[in-house]
Amino acid sequence: MAEAARLLACFEACRLSLSQITRNVQKYQFNATSLVNAKPSTDEYSARAAIVKEMESVAENLGAFQDNSTQS
Repeated sequence: MAEAARLLACFEACRLSLSQITRNVQKYQFNATSLVNAKPSTDEYSARAAIVKEMESVAENLGAFQDNSTQS
């Protein structure tokens, strides 16, 4: 019984950590998108667009992991 409670507490801590990471990624993604929309030079635009795409991918993966962890 104590082991189950410990595992549940650990799971909840991980879930909360993932929620915080997801919020941070979304905040970073918003900031990166704002930079892209600032109409920088072509090279800067390409670099910033790549960052946005990467962060979108990270956010999707974290969201899928979080969905899977809450269903477990």
